[in-house]
Amino acid sequence: MHFRNPISGAAKLYIVFFSVFFMALGEQSAVQPPPASDQPIGAQPPVIKDVPVVAQAIETKTEAPRDLQRKPVFHAGDALLITTYPDTGIFFRGIHRIDDQGFADLPIIGKIQVIDKSEKELSDALIAAYVNYLRYPIVQVRPLIRVSLLGGFYRPGLYWVTPESSLWDIVNIAGGTQREDGIQKLRWERSKMLIKTDLVEDFQSGSSLTQMGFNSGDQIWVTPKPNTQFWDIFQTNIIPFLSVTVSIASSALVAYEIYITNHPKQ
Repeated sequence: MHFRNPISGAAKLYIVFFSVFFMALGEQSAVQPPPASDQPIGAQPPVIKDVPVVAQAIETKTEAPRDLQRKPVFHAGDALLITTYPDTGIFFRGIHRIDDQGFADLPIIGKIQVIDKSEKELSDALIAAYVNYLRYPIVQVRPLIRVSLLGGFYRPGLYWVTPESSLWDIVNIAGGTQREDGIQKLRWERSKMLIKTDLVEDFQSGSSLTQMGFNSGDQIWVTPKPNTQFWDIFQTNIIPFLSVTVSIASSALVAYEIYITNHPKQ
C-alpha cells in the first residue's frame, strides 16, 4: 500500500535552512567571552580601597626631599625682629643681630641658634623659653637684612629692613631724595660694582627687594645736588641782599634831604 509523504519538498528545505541557522548562532554564543562584570551597564566601578594608601605613600616620598631642600630664613650677619601681641612691653622685643656663627644673643636665655630654624620653629622655641614671662604666648619672628642708603638722601644711613620691603619703602625710610630728580639718579651697587642704574621701574612697581635680587649689604646711592657756582650764589643770595640795602639807603637819604629842606640851619 502506497502512502503519500505529508511534508512537501519546500517544507523540507525550510526546515534544513532554519536548523543550520540556529546551529550557527549557538556556536557563536559559545565562543564569546564571559562579561567582565556582572554589574549592569552604566553602574559605578567598584572602589579600590588601596588607592589612598598608595597616594599617601607617594605624597610622603615627595614631601621628604622638599623639606630637606628648605632654604634658610635667617642668615649670619643679618638680624631678626621679635614682636609680641597683644603685650607690647615684653623685654625681649626688638631687633637682635645674628653673629657670624648663626647665633642671636637674647636676654636671660643667652645665645640661641637661629639660622637652622624656620620662623615658626623659632617662634615656638622662644615661647617655650619665655613661657614664664609671657601673659599671652603670641610671639612673631621675622628676618631682617642690611641696606645702605647713601648720598643725597635727607636721612642717609644704614638700616635694617625686611626682605619684603620695596624700593619705595627704603627710600621713604631715608626721608626721600634731596633733589627733585633723585629717583632718576638712584643707582644700586654691590661690593664696589654697579648692579643697576635705572631703578625707576622697580620704584614704581613696588617689587620687593627679594624679587629685585637684592642681597643683604647692598647699597642704594643717589647723586647729591651739584655744587653751586659762584654766579648762582651771587644771583640767588647776594643780589637780593644788595637790592634791599640800596633801597633802604635811598629811602634814608631822601628822608634826610626832606628834613634838611624843612629845617634850614639858622
